[in-house]
Amino acid sequence: MVISDEGEGIRRTLSVNKALGKINDSQALRYAIQPGISMVSGDELYQKRNRTNLTGNSGYGLYVTSELFKKIGDMKLISGSAVLDIKSNTITEMGFKYPGTAVVLNVYLNELDSVSDNEIEQIVALGEKSAQDDPNAIKKASKSSRIF
Repeated sequence: MVISDEGEGIRRTLSVNKALGKINDSQALRYAIQPGISMVSGDELYQKRNRTNLTGNSGYGLYVTSELFKKIGDMKLISGSAVLDIKSNTITEMGFKYPGTAVVLNVYLNELDSVSDNEIEQIVALGEKSAQDDPNAIKKASKSSRIF
């Protein structure tokens, strides 16, 4: 499955978050799969966001997806001049040129049975715990980050 757009890309989106500083495409992709990293800093969004907003951006979507696909397939995250190839617990960086963002998901159907009913909640809980130590991360995942 491929989901793609020809928008501004992950680096330009994350560059709005002044706490991250100046980053390149490769760094942006690495940030994008960390829990709670979004276009605004954790404290700023947490204070301003309506916590009941189902679609609120909390910076957990790509984190949850990348962690899930380490178990059930592989994932490529492509944006600007970089690609992260995520397979099992290995992340490989490659150069590329893409005017936007693309996520390529390859599901191993024989692995789907290994996903427990509360797999997403477990991934989110680990991410929220990890985000507590990062002053730039949003500490709590949105409701939409918990849907599978």
